[in-house]
Amino acid sequence: MSSETSLEDSSVNNTDEHNNCTSTDSAPKKKSYFKLTLTILFLIAFVIVAGFLIYQYKQGSFKNWQTFKNYINSFGLFGPIFLTIFQCVKVLYVVIAGGIGCAAGGALFGPLVGFICNYIGIVSGSILAFCISKRFGPSFMHMLFSEKKINKYMTWMNKYKKHYTIFLWIAICSPIAPDDFLCYFTGASGMSYRRFLLIIFTAKIWSILGYSLIFGLNFH
Repeated sequence: MSSETSLEDSSVNNTDEHNNCTSTDSAPKKKSYFKLTLTILFLIAFVIVAGFLIYQYKQGSFKNWQTFKNYINSFGLFGPIFLTIFQCVKVLYVVIAGGIGCAAGGALFGPLVGFICNYIGIVSGSILAFCISKRFGPSFMHMLFSEKKINKYMTWMNKYKKHYTIFLWIAICSPIAPDDFLCYFTGASGMSYRRFLLIIFTAKIWSILGYSLIFGLNFH
């Protein structure tokens, strides 16, 4: 009787162990499928938005800040929302000068509203670019930038690694530095989220504020 009971208990234990192993094995698979699905959806969305931007570029919407101002104005009350979204997206594609949106925002909505839209949009886009590069690594950067440009900054960073944080802060402050590229580059460099956020929030404000005041006060 006792031997039958022990056999039954052993069978139950083996079944439980098998179920636990199956459950444990399936968890990573589900997680990897989920990540793969998100990656595919992101790439599809990335291509669709790229097509939209290319179309608008060929239509002349991004020719200069005046044409872009007219384009934003065509959205009426939704203009500020569209400007904010555009400024976020344009960071990810690094093909449209950020100054166009900053100038048009200030001229169209005034220095205060223009600044708010531009700041929220550009900072959000910069954070997204950093996170995307950190997630997908250097391979994603090679899809957007030339090998020559990447190697140039990689060589500089390896040489002056201790001063890279200071360099990045100054570059983000500057209205002429390739800050969109630098957001991607920094994401692949291993910098922490906390340090990057501190740099973006404190440095990006100055060039955007300058554009907003100049164009908002003189052309609004």
